[in-house]
Amino acid sequence: MAQFFGIQLDFTQYLLIALVSVLGSAATAGTTGAVVMLTLTLSTLGLPLAGVGLLLAIDPILDMGRTAVNVAGQALIPTIVAKRQGILDESLYNAPRSGDPFTDDVDGTADTTVADSADGGTSGGAAAAASSEGRELADAKA
Repeated sequence: MAQFFGIQLDFTQYLLIALVSVLGSAATAGTTGAVVMLTLTLSTLGLPLAGVGLLLAIDPILDMGRTAVNVAGQALIPTIVAKRQGILDESLYNAPRSGDPFTDDVDGTADTTVADSADGGTSGGAAAAASSEGRELADAKA
C-alpha cells in the first residue's frame, strides 16, 4: 500500500506493522474480512485510508484462499494427530462412501440395533451414541 502511494517505510515502521498485526488479530478474531485490521494498520502508520477501497476490491478473492487453507488445516491436522496417537479407525476412515456423508456406519446398517436391544428400545439415539463412544474408548485402550 505504501508503495502505491509512493511512501517509503523504514525498519521501525515494519516492526510497528508486525506489532499492530499481532495485537490487532487477537482483538479482531471474531470479525470477518480485513477492513478492521486494514484500517487499524493504515491509521497507525499514517498512511492514507483511501487504500482501503483499493484492497477491498480484491479481498473477497484473497479471503476465499485464506478460508480454503484454514478448512484444509482444520481437517488435516486432527487426522494426523489421531493417526500418530493410534486412535484413528482406519477401516472407517478408508471405507467406501455413499449416501449420507454424516453417518458413522461402515456396512450401511445403522448402529442403533445393539443399543436398542440392550435397553429395551427406550433411549434410541442417545444409547447408540453412548454405545459408540464406549466402543471407541475400548478400541483406543486396546
